[in-house]
Amino acid sequence: MQQFIQEWFSPDFHQLMWQPLAWFILAFIGIGMIGKKSISPIKIILTLFFGYAALLSARHIPLFAIVAIPVLSEQIAAIIKIRSDILRPSRLSRVVFYLLPVLFLLVTGMRFYQVLTNQSKSEADAFPKAAVDWIENNHPAGAIFNSYGWGGYLIWRLYPEYPVYIDGRADVYGDSFLYAFMDVYHAQPGWEQTLNAHNVHLVLVEPGSNLANSLRQSSDWKIVFEDQISILFSRN
Repeated sequence: MQQFIQEWFSPDFHQLMWQPLAWFILAFIGIGMIGKKSISPIKIILTLFFGYAALLSARHIPLFAIVAIPVLSEQIAAIIKIRSDILRPSRLSRVVFYLLPVLFLLVTGMRFYQVLTNQSKSEADAFPKAAVDWIENNHPAGAIFNSYGWGGYLIWRLYPEYPVYIDGRADVYGDSFLYAFMDVYHAQPGWEQTLNAHNVHLVLVEPGSNLANSLRQSSDWKIVFEDQISILFSRN
């Protein structure tokens, strides 16, 4: 899973999406060096443990944030002291205080409406919607070999008529099956024998994948559907 699944990869700080984590870690170190408030051993152990887990796999970053943010807040509070008895709330601050929840609800509602109205387009852009529509309309016979990231979508659309070859539950399939799957997906020697052993008659993968390029050149397979997202092969 750590070799093939993105959420198990270490965060790549060359990518912009991981820069906030880098800034957060630097702020944590900097504030910790400036702050004078002592930290309990339990909080230190939890922060170090989940910090290491976050650097090891991106899926652990939310857990690190949950543990580290309260510690960072305590250090900031020790540096910046605000006396509430001096700062009297103004009329503007009271208005803003009541408007913020309303604004939050409006933005949330607009986002919810946007997701609902754009769901069909988002589905077509991210998943092989058109290819699955073709399968539902034509009902080709045979078992499917599918791309790893599309397994859950195919279960949602095609189960139980078409069981998937693999889906996102990598720990259920095991390492040996995952390695065999990757060999087929990358068209390594022996991929034909693996498909034959599992009685695969349909292959649904990305058009630019190694397996798709190999199937294009094979006389045993034909293209029955293709678009920019996916390509569907059927065994002759």
